Amino acid sequence: ISKINASLPVNITIDNFSIAWYHFSPVISLNNVNVYKNDLSKQLIAKIHTAYIGINLLTLIKTHQAIPDKLIVDQANIRVPFSLLKNLRNDNHQASISPDKIKLLTQTLYSFDKLAFKKVQINFIQAGQSALTLTGDLLLTQKAKSFRLQGSINNPNNDAGLNFISNIMPNIEHYQDTNIKSYVEFNNIDTYRLAPYLKINFPINANSLTGKTWLNLQQQKVIYGAAVVRAKNTRINLNAISTKKDIPFLAFTVLYKDDNKTKSLALNNLTFSPNKKGGDLRIDLNGDTTSSNISFILNDFKFNTENFLEKFNIHLNNKETKNILFNTKPQFDLNHALGMINIKNKQISTYHLQLALTHLTLHNYNKIPGLTNLAINANINNHLGSASINLQSSALSIPWLFRKTNIVKSGAGIIHWKLQNQRIELKTSGKLIMPEGEIYPSMQLTVGGGQTVQMALLADVNTTGLTNKNVYAYLPVGIMPDEVATWLDGAIQKVGSSKAKLILRSDDMSTFPFDKNQGIFLINADTQHAQLHFYKNWPSVTDISANLIFRNRAMQIIVAQAKTAGIQINNAKAIIPEMGGSHGTQLKISANGAGQLNQGLNYLIDSPIANDIQMLKSIHASGKFNALVHLEIPISDLDNQIPQVDGVAQIKDGRLEYMSQPLTLNHI
Repeated sequence: ISKINASLPVNITIDNFSIAWYHFSPVISLNNVNVYKNDLSKQLIAKIHTAYIGINLLTLIKTHQAIPDKLIVDQANIRVPFSLLKNLRNDNHQASISPDKIKLLTQTLYSFDKLAFKKVQINFIQAGQSALTLTGDLLLTQKAKSFRLQGSINNPNNDAGLNFISNIMPNIEHYQDTNIKSYVEFNNIDTYRLAPYLKINFPINANSLTGKTWLNLQQQKVIYGAAVVRAKNTRINLNAISTKKDIPFLAFTVLYKDDNKTKSLALNNLTFSPNKKGGDLRIDLNGDTTSSNISFILNDFKFNTENFLEKFNIHLNNKETKNILFNTKPQFDLNHALGMINIKNKQISTYHLQLALTHLTLHNYNKIPGLTNLAINANINNHLGSASINLQSSALSIPWLFRKTNIVKSGAGIIHWKLQNQRIELKTSGKLIMPEGEIYPSMQLTVGGGQTVQMALLADVNTTGLTNKNVYAYLPVGIMPDEVATWLDGAIQKVGSSKAKLILRSDDMSTFPFDKNQGIFLINADTQHAQLHFYKNWPSVTDISANLIFRNRAMQIIVAQAKTAGIQINNAKAIIPEMGGSHGTQLKISANGAGQLNQGLNYLIDSPIANDIQMLKSIHASGKFNALVHLEIPISDLDNQIPQVDGVAQIKDGRLEYMSQPLTLNHI
């Protein structure tokens, strides 16, 4: 012992030392072995209850040297500096042990037939305290230059641990080409705590990792690999995807094979629960270097883009798709999804998806409408697809066309689409029941392929009654300057029943509202019992039966009949030639009116021109008249300009009686 202590940087004490024969070989038995630091601290490094050292009898007889070939340690307690964990690997995440040391260690192990460590406890010491404690067993046997290593490692403070068994065929000259076959069971491993100790960036981090792995490694090549894993509170760190927040539950089975001809990978039973409210994802992946097949089932998944993007880092190469996703911010309940995807040469060749989702919400973006509470059942493949749509208590927002969000009481529709020459051709039709009536839309849309968006939209709209509080929800403010929208807000007081047709068609929707006739935007509505207050201080027009037309930036109202201040109006017309034109927006009105003469005078008295014809207030009139009136109202500058009015009246069998003078005119 003194000679050993003199040659080592430690001091060893042994309470009991004996030699016995076992199977015709001498065995050295050691009891209560203590190992101390060889310095002033005399700190205890290791304490071994019992150790057995077997001596190779043949070598002893031939060389007269006692060469150990077996070592068995029973019950040991070892104290290790905590810094040793960090020194195991360098900053480049490579083993810090030199090839020469590995070669020397391997040659030393070749001399042993058996190494066994039973009930060993290792304490990693930091600042004089135990920072980590591990217990376990280890058995190493050697035969024909091949090692078999098996054992277990456990943390006594929790149920974390692993069991392993490996067959190792070392390559002394090139240790990287060592062949390994191994099987490992692990339970409740916290990789968050383990990663910084070992300086390893695990692709999957979890505070509870449980599973099994199989590995066949030959000359730095994985011939076979498999794993069954369950993880809790997981974060993924891969090149294509990473997570920012914990995934509560993750489970999968993976299998990899390489038979020198083909490489195959199978990822099966991937179950993913993204939130604590439920939902699961199962994925099966099978493939090789040239092709792969993916199938998945997703149930009860609540998707919220903001939360999803907060949890995951998704790398999207398509900027258009990325912008749509980030701006529309879709969220929905995916009740069920079933899919199969085939990949060849790193490209998706075929796929087939079945989706059932509810409570879909989209924010409006660009020409994409915003909507809420939409349910979809879809069947999709790489060439075409179809979907049925249902709406219930939904909201539809198209701010580039209609100012107000429209409430949809209920609705249903069908969508069909196909992929042709890298462009998607979509056709849809349906029925929407609104609080004020019904809409029957149909649309054909062509997008993608780096070309312009083409659209042909037709819609029949039937309303039962609109007031000034909701009529502007159906007005196309997207083609109007603000002053026109403001004028219409005050002018239209109500609309009775109406039937309208919407047409929106263009080969380039980016040019809307088609100022250079690149497309057609048309609303043609027949209205009944409407009421219009076209300008301040002028009497309102009631009981209007008219045809209202919006065509691109022009507006036209053709009135079949109406009333104002008791006067019957026939064949009236109101035109805005161009809303927002270079000469301002002008409303031009021409109307034919007929009635009693006293009603005509009262109309003028109630109008803004009454101040210019004060004498009319002192005239009592009777008889009938017909009149043709023209008005030009400067809608774009109402505060600074006044309407221009001119007209002609025909009076038949009229009578005028001047109240302030004894004068009466008859038979006018």
